[in-house]
Formats: sequence, structure tokens, C-alpha cells
Amino acid sequence: MMKPAGCAHAADHGKRLVIKIGSSTLTTSESKIDYAYLAEVTDQVARVRAAGWRPIVVTSAAIACGLERLSIEKRPHDMPSLQAAASVGQSALSTAYAEAFARHGIVTSTVLLTRRDTADRRAYLHARDTFDRLLELGVVPIVNENDTISVEQIRFGDNDTLAALVACLVEADLMVILSDIEGLFDANPHFDPEAKLIGRVEAIGPEIMAVAGGAGTTVGSGGMITKIKAARVLMVAGIPMVVCNGRRAGAIVAAARGEDGAELGRDVGEYDEQEQAFFARDSRNPWHAVWGADANCRVLQADLPQSVYGFGNTQGKGVNGRLFYRLRLAANGQAAMRLYIAGGYPSRSKAEEALALLREKAETLLAEKRARIDRVMARSAATMPSAALEQSVNWAKLYADWLVRTLPRGGCALCCDLPEHPALYGEGWAKAMEALLPLGGAARVQEMLHTLVGVSAQAQMAPGRLARSVSLSGKVLQVGGERESAQFVALVHRTLLWSGDKTFAAAMLPMTGLCINYLRRSTKGFEDVQEDMLEDVRAALVGHAYILNLTGADDAPTLALLEKLPAQREESDIAPNATLAERTKRHGEHVHVEQMIGCLMQMVASAAPGLPGSIRTEDAAPGVLLQARAAAGMIWPVFECLFGIRPDAGHKTIAWHPHTPIGWEGWKMENLCIGGASFDVASERVSPSHARYTIRTQETGWTVRVTENGEEKALPLDGELSIVMED
Repeated sequence: MMKPAGCAHAADHGKRLVIKIGSSTLTTSESKIDYAYLAEVTDQVARVRAAGWRPIVVTSAAIACGLERLSIEKRPHDMPSLQAAASVGQSALSTAYAEAFARHGIVTSTVLLTRRDTADRRAYLHARDTFDRLLELGVVPIVNENDTISVEQIRFGDNDTLAALVACLVEADLMVILSDIEGLFDANPHFDPEAKLIGRVEAIGPEIMAVAGGAGTTVGSGGMITKIKAARVLMVAGIPMVVCNGRRAGAIVAAARGEDGAELGRDVGEYDEQEQAFFARDSRNPWHAVWGADANCRVLQADLPQSVYGFGNTQGKGVNGRLFYRLRLAANGQAAMRLYIAGGYPSRSKAEEALALLREKAETLLAEKRARIDRVMARSAATMPSAALEQSVNWAKLYADWLVRTLPRGGCALCCDLPEHPALYGEGWAKAMEALLPLGGAARVQEMLHTLVGVSAQAQMAPGRLARSVSLSGKVLQVGGERESAQFVALVHRTLLWSGDKTFAAAMLPMTGLCINYLRRSTKGFEDVQEDMLEDVRAALVGHAYILNLTGADDAPTLALLEKLPAQREESDIAPNATLAERTKRHGEHVHVEQMIGCLMQMVASAAPGLPGSIRTEDAAPGVLLQARAAAGMIWPVFECLFGIRPDAGHKTIAWHPHTPIGWEGWKMENLCIGGASFDVASERVSPSHARYTIRTQETGWTVRVTENGEEKALPLDGELSIVMED
């Protein structure tokens, strides 16, 4: 079975091991660093390093070390004392690690992180690159929370989560937590002699959360509950975690060898005679796959070779199986045999249930899937001379629809990236959700925005601020800032341009008003807007004015704020380091249609093997196969710049500026949904320099705005409108 694609680096850069050492393990009961134990730990790290691992140590005990240096025996509770102890202790702790590793000729580095370093995408990428370079140089990074300035981390005492975030950041192959107990017990072993060790956990449900207790020492601030929460983060990323007694001899070495149940280095596969199917389990992820045929098709022979397979995103681990069947056919006879591939999370029984469902209801499920695909394809159905471009647009439509996820508590949201970042909303969520608008998805986008407002309100965020990233269960993972608030208002505006839904406008108006006030406070009344935020802020003010106007409110004060912003710059030059998506957008804005099509074709070529249409942006992590925001990079240039559709459903108008690239004889697009009405548009070349453009609808009362010979005209759309324009 393949290793998750997000861990592709391991084949090239060695296996990565994150070791978290807690305060209770590293210190004595007197709150002093146990230097003899530290020497033993560094000996083990040196051994696993010599075996090919790239270790990273996440350490606690900076505060404990500071308390020792300051001769404070009892851990204080006031923040200034904790920060002072951390400031003193961090230097001493770094020195202790450096001296201990120096005995093995190993160089160490000190890396101090805060939550901001993992929440901000740019900082996240910089941190990842730094870790990559340190490991390439053979350095062992010593990581700690920057306790001197990170108030939140001190308050919650969550270095277990810090270690999990570091493991995700470096795409680790294993995380080991050295604790003061051997693992997770069904009761506290310090107080209950009958407590039993839970050897393996494949899913974290209420029963697992219930057995986790609080912090158990005076020097540390964590407990088993923080380790369970860390495990939940790692399960999503497909990274195994081992919790073991750090005082046990050779604990790190044993975990690295897979002796603690991590099953490192091998995926597991077996043939099940009863099910007549092959089962496999990923060593890095509690995902079980199964494949086989109809229940009445008996397997003649089953071979289970342990061979490497994959398309470049694997680590070189894997297990496959060959199943042989015999079909007897009469002369000129026919026979059919259906093959099934199913999967289940987090247990094998779920995979078995999925296989049974397929065998029982294959026809029904297949019909439902075909019907769904047909519905998606029927909306905004594009026909273009370029078969590759047309196919990629269709795949982008399917992925944009497929990435919509329903939350357990109701509502829906868009998944960011798969499989590496299966969170909701996320980086560039506004641009990603826009892709649904020309596909008849305005109602769905409205639901997503309602969900975002609700989730943000439940998290009790500051007025005008919204979530940036949300878990699949609906928990806020990252809080957004000015950019997310500005883009929210702009997206509400753009959604209304396609839906014209005044009820939705009225529902969103309070939140868009809060966002504008938040931006006003952050920019000193819009007089101190950072250059990289200028266009986002301008779009937010334009959008809010539109919402006010549509709901019958006074938009004059908002329009007045626009005058405080610097004039919009006309930039026709494309930066040499611009991404492919940026170049596509810029060419579209400046009506360089041929160049835009060329960039789109390059995006088509970037699809992952086996996943046509899986357009990715250049900054995507190696394991990301599907990106929500990349679908928008394909959809918007085609619909807005090629087909030229820019609607205002609230006022029943369409600004129409279509183009027909050189060498194209025409194109057409059917069943485009705008404000509840359906439109068909088409292009037909009539001369080397001119094309006839036609737009049709059965709805009445619409106006089309076109530009002919440099003059803008408002033309009534009475069933059909046909015009000849120069390209």
C-alpha cells in the first residue's frame, strides 16, 4: 500500500524522526535537569541517526531549567515569572543539548517557534525550508516553544501539539513522545494498579478521550490529553506516533525499529479467503483498502508479492496483490465480472462494509454517481476546439464539486487540498470558492459563507475576524486576519453578482459591516493600507457598497472611504517570478487571450499522473494532488476572459466581452446559471478578424452590455442577441 503522497520527500532526504521529550522525563523530581539521562538520550539519537534517520528533538523543560537556575523550587503561576524562567532556562537548556551531542560529533541548532509560525502560510514555508536545510547539513534541530513571548502556549502547556505540528511541517515518518509512563492506559497507572496498557489506537473517539487525564507533575504542563490531541493531528497527516516510557533503556531505538507497533517501513497486505478479496493497510495512516470481484466469482489463485509501486509520490514502500479468476464461456458466449476497489477508515471492518455495499448495490451506486456527474457536466457545459483544455475544465468542475464537504453539525465548506491538507477553507479559500459560481454553485457558496460566519461566531472571534482554516469536524484551526476579512466581503459581493439574492445580501450585511470596521481599525481609517493589501481592501469597499445598495441602505459613506485609497495602478508588465496562475490572470485582464490560453495549456500539463485536471499551483507541497484554489485558476480565465461573462444578477445585467483566439473557429457554452436564469453563449468565426457572438435565454428583462468600436452599449436581451465583433 502506498505511503501517503505528502511524505514523498522521505525517499530523497532520509526518514525523519521527531522526538518529543517532556519536562517530567527530562527533569528530576526536584525540578532539575537530569544530565545523566540527557546523555543517554543523545546516545540513542546518535544511534538512530547512524541508522539513516534524520532526527529532530522537540524539548520541554526550558521553564524547569530556568527555575533551577533561579533557585525556585515550585512552579509559579503568574505569567511574568514563567516568562522570566523560560528566558533564563532556554539558554541553559540549549547549551546542555549542544554539549551532550558534541560527544558524538553532532552539531545542534536551536529553533524557537510560535503558533504564528505555523498559522501563516509564508512563515510556514520558510520554517519548512529551514528545517530541510538543517537536516541536509546533518544538524539535529532542538525545537522549543518560544515561551518568552508565546503567552498562549504557556497557558495551555501544549508542547505535544507543538511536536505534532513540527512533524507535519517536516513530513516526518514517525513521532516518538518520551513520557513518564509506557503509553495510553485505560486508567491512571500512577493510582490504579489494575490499569491496562492500550497497545494500539487506530481511531480517537469519545472512549479514548475519556481515558486521558490531566497533567501529572509539578514541572510540566501537559498530560495524556495533550498527547491524544497530538495523535489526532498526526492521524490526519498519516504520521504514526509512539508514546513510551522515556526512562526505558533503548526506547527511542526500539520505536525507530518498529518494535513499539509503528510498523515502520512496511505496509501490510493479506488475502482473505472468506471474503475472496485482498486487504491492505497503510503503515502511515489508519486507512484500509480492499479489492476483489463479485461474491460469486471465486479466486483461482492469490499471489502476494511485496513489491514497490507508485507514481513518484511514494516512499518506495508498498504491498500489492494479484488475484486470478477463471471464466468459463460457451462458444460465442459472454460473461461479465465486476471488479471492486473500496476503502475504509479507521478500521478494516469499515473496508469490509464498503466492499459488501458495493457488491450488494453496485448498479444503484453506479447510477447515482453517473447522475451526479451528468448534473455537474450539464451545468455550464463548455465546448472548445482544444480537447485537452475542454477536458481539464470538465475535470476542474468535477473536483470543485467533489471538494465540497458537509460538516457534522450542519452546513458545508470547501476542502483545501488533498490528501496533505484535508482542512476546510484554508489558504486562498475565497478564490477557491469563487470557482463554483460560474458552475451553477452560487447557492452552495452562500451556504458555505453562512457556515463560515457561524463557525467563526462559535469560536468567539473578535468582531470582523473570520476563521482561516477549519477542521473537518468544524473546529477552527487558524484565525484569519485583515486579508481574510477583506476577501470575505469581496466574495459575498461576487456571489451576489451571480445570484442576485437580496435575502442573502441582508443576512451577510452585518458581518460585512464588521469586516469593514475591522479593516478601518487595522489601517488607521484606511489611510495606512499596506501595498500588498491595497487591492483586497479596495475590492472589500466596492463589495460592501454594492451590498448596501442592493439592500436599500446608504452606500455613500463607503464610497467616500474608497477615495482615501491610492489610485489603482495600471501594471501591464508581468513579474519574472510570477507564478503560472498569476501570469494567466494577468494575460486575461489585459485581453492577451492567446497568451492566456498558452498559460492554461501549461496548467493542463501540470496535472498529476492518474488524476487528469488536478491542476496545482507552484507553491503546492509535493504531496498535494488536488487544490481547491487551483480549480479557480482554470475556471475563471475561461468563463470570464474567454467567454467574457461578467454578470450582475441583482440588476439583471451582463457585461459581455467575449473573445475567440486566433486559430479557433468558435466555441459554445450551455446552461450557464445566473440569478436563477439559464443562458447559452456561443462564438462563430466569420472572418479572420471577426466573430459572431450569440447569447440566448428564455428569461425576460435582462440587459447585455457590450463594447463595439470602443463604445459601450446596453442592449436588451429578448430571447436571443447576436452581434459581430472584432477580436
